[in-house]
Amino acid sequence: MKNQRGMTLVEVVIAIAVLGIIAAGFLAALGGSSKAVIKADQRTTAENLARSQWEYVKSQPYDDDFDYDVIDPGSLSYASSHYAINKNIPPDPDQTVNEGLQEMTYVVYYDGKEVLRLTGYKLKR
Repeated sequence: MKNQRGMTLVEVVIAIAVLGIIAAGFLAALGGSSKAVIKADQRTTAENLARSQWEYVKSQPYDDDFDYDVIDPGSLSYASSHYAINKNIPPDPDQTVNEGLQEMTYVVYYDGKEVLRLTGYKLKR
């Protein structure tokens, strides 16, 4: 029994410290990836909202007044009250690229911060 040797206190403390460092690195990586997933989800929802708005505008007849209503994001099943859509349309119809072509930009916000900006053109047909 004299040849049996146990772990010393120093070895145990070093092992716990190494495990702690590894666990801290793992938790930091997990937190970073969680934030990335949340950002990707926000961007995907914002893109869906902007595309829904754009499809709505495309379905409307051409309007020289540039006055298309914005869909309320809360009315869409996948959006929450955190989202808002603003339309940015050139203030002067003469600033259009071409006669019969309207440029429209839709900006989607999440909790007041811009998440996505979608620009498109509506053609007079």
